Amino acid sequence: GEDALQGAARLVLVLAQICGVPRMAYLALDSNRSGRVCMSEFDSGLRLRIGLDYEAILGMPPPVLRSLFKEFDVRRRGFLAEEDFARCRPDIWAAYGREGWPISAPEHRFEPPRSKTPEGSRSLSASQ
Repeated sequence: GEDALQGAARLVLVLAQICGVPRMAYLALDSNRSGRVCMSEFDSGLRLRIGLDYEAILGMPPPVLRSLFKEFDVRRRGFLAEEDFARCRPDIWAAYGREGWPISAPEHRFEPPRSKTPEGSRSLSASQ
């Protein structure tokens, strides 16, 4: 179950529930829009932009940042690209994430407001 998950798997579980898809997690963390998420962006993005205490979520003895980042950075490039998020535990993204983020429910369809002015009444500009 969820309690057996360790390291990056635990973080992916939370990110899937919050962000829905890997792309949204990546975009939230790429604060300078460089297309690359460095370790400091990863840290500050998780804490400040997404609002996660990832150290508490992981339940690992500190420091955890470097080892967590390495679990995502399997290509050892020193930064994360969008595909690195998708490649890290795709099974968890599939089980706990959701497509169509943020709104996928049909009841949230946008209906433009209908005019409430009865026919024949004067508009504001005409009454001045």
